[in-house]
Amino acid sequence: MRVVTLITNANQKGFKEYLQPSCAYHDLDLTVLKYEDRYTTHRIKDVVLYQYLKDRPQKEIVLFTDAHDTAFLSGEKEIMEKFRSFGTPLVFSAEINCWPFSDLAERYPEPGKHFRYLNSGAFIGEVGYLVDLYETYPTFSPAYDPVYNWSNQYYWHHVYLENQDTIAIDHNCEMFFNTSIPVERIDQIDFRVGDDPRIAALFAEEIVRLNNEIVFSNDRIMSKLTNTWPCHLHLPGPVSKLLMKGEYFASIKAWEH
Repeated sequence: MRVVTLITNANQKGFKEYLQPSCAYHDLDLTVLKYEDRYTTHRIKDVVLYQYLKDRPQKEIVLFTDAHDTAFLSGEKEIMEKFRSFGTPLVFSAEINCWPFSDLAERYPEPGKHFRYLNSGAFIGEVGYLVDLYETYPTFSPAYDPVYNWSNQYYWHHVYLENQDTIAIDHNCEMFFNTSIPVERIDQIDFRVGDDPRIAALFAEEIVRLNNEIVFSNDRIMSKLTNTWPCHLHLPGPVSKLLMKGEYFASIKAWEH
């Protein structure tokens, strides 16, 4: 198994303090793809990844992860065992929001799942299958609403909904745990205004929510919602980024203990 990520800035704090050292600590083979041109859309991640995967062995397993807000909590053996248990060539992480286009929610299965929707910030699969998908569904296909050309998650929503028999979502957080919060709670706040009192209030609310949803133990987290021990942690959004900078997730950083 190979971990792959894409960076635009190798000195970014989240990459240097979370993803890179967590891979080293858990002895994960990390390949860092670099993109130094103007970054105008998150679909660049898929364009660059596709170019990389075309030259890899078809049966190789790759785990793609966002670079700036993720960390690994376990090693390859556990990840691969859990991946194989799905019985599909591709598994995506899950989240609570159908983002960025909520109208797609009605097309999603598993209505009773808390983590119901695909998140494109982490996925694991066979190289050959991923290459086939990229070639079948061009990253900037005119079939998709150009309003969302900035979002690769929008792209992957459509690919998943057309291939549910061969693409799985990790609803139970066996491998992936995503801390995203309901988008309506943050849409009205400008996080560029650092002294907005709503930011402090939301920060405090988020700590309460996470305390109700996860338990920290032995450099890991357990999801109380699914009773599972994820292998990968994703902290998307401005509130989670603030938590990354503080001490809340310090106990998972075994590489610093």
